[in-house]
Amino acid sequence: MIEILRRAILILGLCGAGWFWYSSPPLLISVREPDFEREYKRHFRFLSPEGEEGRGRISLEEYRRRTLAMRKLPPPQDDVSGWLRDLEEAYQGRGREAQRVSEGAAYYLPGEPPVAQWVPALQEFYRNGSWLNAYLSTGGKDLEFMLHPEPRESKAPGWILFPKRGQAWLWAVAGLVLYLVLPGRARGAVRYDPVPIWAMDAAGAVLVCFFWTLPLALHETNQAAVDNWWGPAGMSWLAGALVLVLAMRNAANAAFELALAEDEIQIRRLWGRTAVPFAAVRAVEALEDHGARAGLRLRLEGGGAFDLPWAGVMNYADLVDALEARGLYRPARQGEQG
Repeated sequence: MIEILRRAILILGLCGAGWFWYSSPPLLISVREPDFEREYKRHFRFLSPEGEEGRGRISLEEYRRRTLAMRKLPPPQDDVSGWLRDLEEAYQGRGREAQRVSEGAAYYLPGEPPVAQWVPALQEFYRNGSWLNAYLSTGGKDLEFMLHPEPRESKAPGWILFPKRGQAWLWAVAGLVLYLVLPGRARGAVRYDPVPIWAMDAAGAVLVCFFWTLPLALHETNQAAVDNWWGPAGMSWLAGALVLVLAMRNAANAAFELALAEDEIQIRRLWGRTAVPFAAVRAVEALEDHGARAGLRLRLEGGGAFDLPWAGVMNYADLVDALEARGLYRPARQGEQG
């Protein structure tokens, strides 16, 4: 069981790391200072400055007033003057809020004050007219609030877009360290070479992690991937589960150990230990796989048999020597090469 536990911890650590690496909020709010002059020029660049009402240009101030009135957020419930000062400094790259700013906009989680008080109004505008932005005029400043229902499409800083990536590293390191620290079961001389086992464990864990995290990377949120378990996400996770089964089979090789006692062969496998007395061995035959010799088969007095393949097993010659010394195995007579 210890070998299964070691691999389960390794894969769980990597998959947990993938989950936290791509964990992102379902919604973000950005706040910026609207550039009404630029928008005004873009909007009216083909219209004459003169003409009848409704056909010619309106003034810049009138354009600003109408824009603010179209989707106007309610006034703040509390004093936000300190926040406005911090925001002004942040736009200039100074102060504690500067880390929120990316491409001229400050980004917030929907539950962060003071932005949280305007989230219901923003969502209402979005539900009623699919508008993603709205405006607030307070403290002598105009601010444009933008709703980001798909945060990964925004320009938000990485720390707020993927706030749990620090935990991802902890999961990955913890899984790897526990895999290495937990003692392996096989300690005897006759056992599978550990280097290929480690390589297979690493390859299997990486593949499982890849199929697990692929939907997380492609969907807007981890929850969206989970909700799509019956679609492409589920297919990817099914592939990961198949690789997981193959990776766990490697635990059987890691647990295998053959110890030679004075009067018996002690065989340890994944699910237990078996002792085969030399006196119970009636004959030793070559074990063949598609016509090629692949190990030894111990024929027992009671009619049973034990197959001992030698592929990948270190010090298999020790078993051969022990059987030959007891007269149970004669390579020259049986056509074997000792």
